[in-house]
Amino acid sequence: MQKQYSLTEARGKLSEIVNGVLYERDTYIISKQGKPAAAVVPLDILEQWQAERERLFQVMEEVHEQNKELDPDELMEVILEAQQAVRAKAITPPAKL
Repeated sequence: MQKQYSLTEARGKLSEIVNGVLYERDTYIISKQGKPAAAVVPLDILEQWQAERERLFQVMEEVHEQNKELDPDELMEVILEAQQAVRAKAITPPAKL
């Protein structure tokens, strides 16, 4: 479950927040001056996000290495076309059986 606290509230409930994350897998949004400022999430979720981000940068580096000879604008055009193709497949509803 996601919960939201102001920074002032969160200071007084830090133990409760940590227990909620640890035992209930709750997530918390901490706001400052009425605006969301931070999130407290289970550690495995943070580690998953970090691993996905690292994989993304690795793929980007591989694409860059494999396409050094291409003009950067041409490469960007190819990437955008691939992105649009993937999005089109994701949006297309499955065929009826």
